[in-house]
Amino acid sequence: MKFGTWNVQGCRNKMEEIRREINVMNMDVIVLTETKKKGTGNETLGDYIYLFSGVKKKERAKRVSILIRNGKVP
Repeated sequence: MKFGTWNVQGCRNKMEEIRREINVMNMDVIVLTETKKKGTGNETLGDYIYLFSGVKKKERAKRVSILIRNGKVP
């Protein structure tokens, strides 16, 4: 398994670039820092499950999230 971290300094309008780069590097688990994502939830992004736990909409966002390649981690 390949693990990595990436300080994305805000993920708005960057998720396609992020997904493309982690595919090129063949990463399995990636922690994104400074996503500035608000709210909590999960999404499917290509081969990855994107888990995030941010702040409430009215708070200043400085959170982390994680991408896990589907099928690699139980």
